[in-house]
Amino acid sequence: MKSIYLFAAVTPFVVAASACLGNDPTSWQEGLGISIVAGNLRISATYVRDTSAKLRVSVFELAPCYAFHARTGCRTDEVWKLRRAGLGWGEIAHRLGVHPGTFNKLRKQGLFDNDRFWRDAVCSRYKVPDSDVNDLRKRGYSWMEIAPMAHVCHTSGVDLRDVESRYHNDRNWDHVREHFRGGRKEGIGKPGRMGNEHGHSEKQDKGQGWHGDENPGDRGHGHGRGRKD
Repeated sequence: MKSIYLFAAVTPFVVAASACLGNDPTSWQEGLGISIVAGNLRISATYVRDTSAKLRVSVFELAPCYAFHARTGCRTDEVWKLRRAGLGWGEIAHRLGVHPGTFNKLRKQGLFDNDRFWRDAVCSRYKVPDSDVNDLRKRGYSWMEIAPMAHVCHTSGVDLRDVESRYHNDRNWDHVREHFRGGRKEGIGKPGRMGNEHGHSEKQDKGQGWHGDENPGDRGHGHGRGRKD
């Protein structure tokens, strides 16, 4: 009986802590983010998933740290720890022994800019116009919302505007994915471009297995150069 009371007393604090961390490694959108990061950086999806779960931080926030790891071999958790301590990317590179020339090259590529990382990854993977993604960002959507919108748009062949509208009303990805699972509806335009009312193309992702829609797989086999994780 005492154990039951103890569990009841502790559970609210555990739930509250998880909510603050905002990272559910089993959620569909988190799994989708893991797949995107692993594919974009050519690192192991298992490594990305396990590291995010260990740190209890969403992959949508950790992406620049994974990029730093993929290009330098530095441990993702070390990079994140230094970022949490308030260090800039240049300071982190210096502290972890990254050559200044290498760091400057990576910085110019925008790998440490979270917005740029996700914009480039989403647009290239799902063929979504920059202007549409920028519009969604200006309207307050997070990358954890935009990436799933683009994925549903791409795999079902529907217009991004219709996916956004459905999600805006439901705020439930299970409902949104089920609604569009049958593919393009009559009268809905091409996938990608928001506001396009014409066209009849339908695109399907080949990946299957990650919560039914996306298989992150181990798209890379190395964890970068230098130190091992």
